[in-house]
Amino acid sequence: MRVDIELTHIGAKCRRSNRFLDLVHCLAIHCVFALFLILVASLPAGAAGLEQSEALGPGATSAGDADHADSGLTNAKSMLRQGKPSEAEAILRDYLRGHEDSAKAHVLLGLATFEENRPADSLAEFTRAAHLSPPGASELVVVSLDYVKLKDLPDADRWMSAALEKAPKNVAAWRYMGGIKYSENRFSEAIEAYRKCLELQPEDVLAEDGVGRSYEGLGRDEDAEAALRMALDWQSHAVTKYAQPLLHLGSLLIRHGQTREALSYLEEAEALSPDDEDVHKQLGEGYARLNQLGKAQVELEKSIQLSPKDSHLHWLLASVYRREGQVENAERESQRFSELVGSHSNDKVP
Repeated sequence: MRVDIELTHIGAKCRRSNRFLDLVHCLAIHCVFALFLILVASLPAGAAGLEQSEALGPGATSAGDADHADSGLTNAKSMLRQGKPSEAEAILRDYLRGHEDSAKAHVLLGLATFEENRPADSLAEFTRAAHLSPPGASELVVVSLDYVKLKDLPDADRWMSAALEKAPKNVAAWRYMGGIKYSENRFSEAIEAYRKCLELQPEDVLAEDGVGRSYEGLGRDEDAEAALRMALDWQSHAVTKYAQPLLHLGSLLIRHGQTREALSYLEEAEALSPDDEDVHKQLGEGYARLNQLGKAQVELEKSIQLSPKDSHLHWLLASVYRREGQVENAERESQRFSELVGSHSNDKVP
């Protein structure tokens, strides 16, 4: 899941846990605590939370154990910064056996389990930390992103809002909020959030990409194309390159019948993000439109390997097989499409 990058395929809500909500309502009695997103893919939210976790107050160490505590927490942070959440978790669980009242340790464990894609466990650790010390904005951002991973957009929105009340100049939080609003189909609000991000950090490629996607959601394709091209212009002289604006402009152009131009963007997106099922899907559709069926088949097969329960992909591949005269393969994919639609395994139907 690419939380920071793209929140466009959030499906039906999962059952939510209200323990964190109840806890915060309790804390609000004792402090000014405004109600209050995530990340993801090697999500920056984890790193941001890690850096800001230094600001946590009580509960960091037990008396007489400061040296050991500092060493344990420092090692865990180092593992997180190196992208080794499992190693960080092992250190933290060992540390917590003797320092259960350490808010910092629970926050770091929340970050580690978040990075391991275990949102329920992550929320449990942030809940424990909040019992010991009121959460800061950076923790609330990750809590929000945990709810995104649980496909609970209302609570994700709620906690990101609370994070922004505490830290209204948090650039990443505004970008994440734009993604949440987009996924809720609240496109005008998404644009407002992305614009706020751009005010704080001009030429933010992902924020401008979000603006473009939101305009597309509103049916304003001309504005969408302009924003996506602007994002790519900024990216052309940036150090970090993202596949998302290339993918989104390519898919928009395909929809408008500008397939050859679209493919140039999509092929560049594939080079940047070879494991993105949506890139392969759009390439497959583009090649099929140009009757390059062999290439279309390869791309759609790659996409299905990455997202086997996407019924639309099986429908597209069946149509390509049929055009190639591969009757048996076409029937197999059509059957798989019917099975997935019948089981309501996803909502991606043509």
